[in-house]
Amino acid sequence: MQYFTSIDNTPYFHWQTELLIESFRMKGMQDDLYIGIGNPQAHGLPKLTTNLRSHPNKFFFEAYSGHPALSRIYAATLAVMNGAIEAPFALIDCDTVLLKPLEGSPEADITFHMAEEDETLKTALEPKIRQLCKDYKINRDAIGWLPVGHTIVFNKIEETMLFRALQWGERIVQEEGDDLDVERAAWIMAFHDYLLKSKLDARFYEATLLHHNIEASLIHYDHGLPPDFVKKNFTYKDGAIGFLAAGGDPYNAILKSNPTSMTNALQTVVKSYLGRDDVQTAFAEADKHKNTVQGEVS
Repeated sequence: MQYFTSIDNTPYFHWQTELLIESFRMKGMQDDLYIGIGNPQAHGLPKLTTNLRSHPNKFFFEAYSGHPALSRIYAATLAVMNGAIEAPFALIDCDTVLLKPLEGSPEADITFHMAEEDETLKTALEPKIRQLCKDYKINRDAIGWLPVGHTIVFNKIEETMLFRALQWGERIVQEEGDDLDVERAAWIMAFHDYLLKSKLDARFYEATLLHHNIEASLIHYDHGLPPDFVKKNFTYKDGAIGFLAAGGDPYNAILKSNPTSMTNALQTVVKSYLGRDDVQTAFAEADKHKNTVQGEVS
């Protein structure tokens, strides 16, 4: 199976992707991971992106002109249209690390991570879903809510579904604003749109850092482990120099606390990454560059 994610070409996404690639390297599965990189002119790929710079299965694309939350769907559409990936493939977030290979339900065309219910999302989409079901003469009450998460395995994919997801996403932003999880909303509506054509199933794919001793294929550290590790604290909005000046964080932040089996697994990935000679060399060069820049400023 192939795995696909996309990122914006900024330091905030660079450090996350370094860990994602490292987790695949540790399983000997790095060749199965495909990465779309948007906005290639932003910062290039700085030296601290040791894994990303050497990763063979990546492509650059111009940033999506619509809502940024739909960039991953747009990148996946490009990858499928251009033959970079084909079913079966898994769509994953860059702020995840791999624990074990994903498997889709053999009877299903699409298997999604069973996410926690989002009442705000549910309330906003329910009228649209009921109208779709009415148009298609589908018993809405027999279907129930589709708890679509961000990890999705496609055993079969139609390009038109990807386009439809983009269309739904933009429509939802126009009608509901972007306080919702726009990408989840887009997939939920697209899957309802294709209920008569595709068989769907749900599985538990993602664990958080708070989970302990459970079976999962991925750790999704979106919410981090406050107060020691909060992902949003490492956005580095000042650009590449800000990333160079970080001196190893956010990796050191991840290593501060280890209360669960999932934090232990994530720390294992971080230690593997930081322990490599080529990564240590990159950090040493970054520190030298940081000191040079600071000297010039002072």
